[in-house]
Amino acid sequence: MDKIIKKLLIDRGLTIADLARKSGYTRAHFSAAIHGRVNSPKVQRAIATALGVEFERFWSPVTLSETSQSDRAGS
Repeated sequence: MDKIIKKLLIDRGLTIADLARKSGYTRAHFSAAIHGRVNSPKVQRAIATALGVEFERFWSPVTLSETSQSDRAGS
């Protein structure tokens, strides 16, 4: 998931700090959620909202599965 989010951040000219400011969460908390160290639907929803993407589509099990598979393939 972190690669997808990084691409979206780059496409939108944003940083994790920008997302944090938009949502009221800390940069460290967002970073932990993006890298899978925190599994919080509330934070995931805040990330999706800040990036302007649909929560259900963005954090769906299929999206997460595709990301995991692409990470393994690139290893």
